[in-house]
Amino acid sequence: MNTHHHEIFDIVKTHLLKQGQRATVKDEEDNHCLYHSPSGLKCAVGCLITDEAYDSDIEGIDIGEDTVKRALRMSQIDTSAKTVLFLTRLQRVHDNLNVDEWPEALDKIEEELLL
Repeated sequence: MNTHHHEIFDIVKTHLLKQGQRATVKDEEDNHCLYHSPSGLKCAVGCLITDEAYDSDIEGIDIGEDTVKRALRMSQIDTSAKTVLFLTRLQRVHDNLNVDEWPEALDKIEEELLL
């Protein structure tokens, strides 16, 4: 059975707000968001990917690519176009907003889910 958008949202929101920081790695030029960081942090999509389904080869690859979608499917997450679009939106909260902006952005997504 696949997880539905409300269930996915609840998992991601709980995870991100509890973690309270981005899952990143720093190189010479910049911080890069990761699905699973070496320190154990996970991004909005990474928290849905089980350790058994995770492969470091997905790092740096867009959520819409087959390798990431395979990891999601192995984790019992639907990878239909509608769900991937929804996951992309959650991922943008993690990747593009400051941590202190996460609660408001997540509340907005939640409100839209209830419509």
